[in-house]
Amino acid sequence: MIGEPVNQAARLCELAKSHPGQLLATADTVRGATEHESALWSLGEVVTLRGHDQQTRLASPVQAG
Repeated sequence: MIGEPVNQAARLCELAKSHPGQLLATADTVRGATEHESALWSLGEVVTLRGHDQQTRLASPVQAG
């Protein structure tokens, strides 16, 4: 696999290092998941990933508790 999905994944990995839990996905990815799985994620801030023109809404796992 090459191209845009790999580039986006690399940028998410960079950002995740500075986020609690160090795990991020895009809102588009979460919307494509099953209802059960998507309920475990919370939509967050909108960012512009390095090397991209369009904004991306981030998603992170819901904190247990």
